[in-house]
Amino acid sequence: MKKGVIIDIDLDSITLLTPDGDFVKTSNKGQSYLIGEEIEFTSPETLRKGRFSLSSYFTALNRGAVLIATLLIAIITSIAIPFIHDTKTYSYVSIDTESSLEMKLNSENNVIDIVPFNQAGAAVMDNLKEWKNTHIKNVAVMVIVEMNEQGYLETNEPLVIAAVKNGESDNESYDQLQSELLAVKSEIAEAAEVDMEVIYGTLSERKLAKENGLTVGVYKSSAQDEQEN
Repeated sequence: MKKGVIIDIDLDSITLLTPDGDFVKTSNKGQSYLIGEEIEFTSPETLRKGRFSLSSYFTALNRGAVLIATLLIAIITSIAIPFIHDTKTYSYVSIDTESSLEMKLNSENNVIDIVPFNQAGAAVMDNLKEWKNTHIKNVAVMVIVEMNEQGYLETNEPLVIAAVKNGESDNESYDQLQSELLAVKSEIAEAAEVDMEVIYGTLSERKLAKENGLTVGVYKSSAQDEQEN
């Protein structure tokens, strides 16, 4: 029994290149053949003899390997593309009680990063599971539930959710974000008696807040309290 490298596949036959440099054809048995694959064969029909040397055999083998590798890369890329997430920040959402943290969102309003602003915020973040690349509505509920479990909703501090649109965020995405946050407020209000508000800030307000070590939610709430007093 001889061996050869597959260089062409038809419905009824397979063309092979042997180590002696011969082109031979053998019957296609309906198996899963690949170009560049080495197989054993019997009863071949010699198509062309002696044109290729043994080095040509390895060249053909390498070409087959390249074709296979290219095919695998294409398959892996097609599978991986849906899982390649947008990591650019389009908006920010902070959630504050005694615990304080800020989330960064991509163009699909999925959370790509969480930054705690105090130790209580870090404690809440440490207990969050599978939040990365998860939609803001789900993560916001996760955060509030964890805040409640750690006792931060039992104080007199209001629960403040604040959103800030980044300069490159499109209006449709930000409008959707606002709707989602209002939906969270509605759901939490039904589930528990929590003093909660949703507010919106600007990039300049967020910058001032960060300079004071605060989220924009705490910054704006404090400013409103000062104005009311």
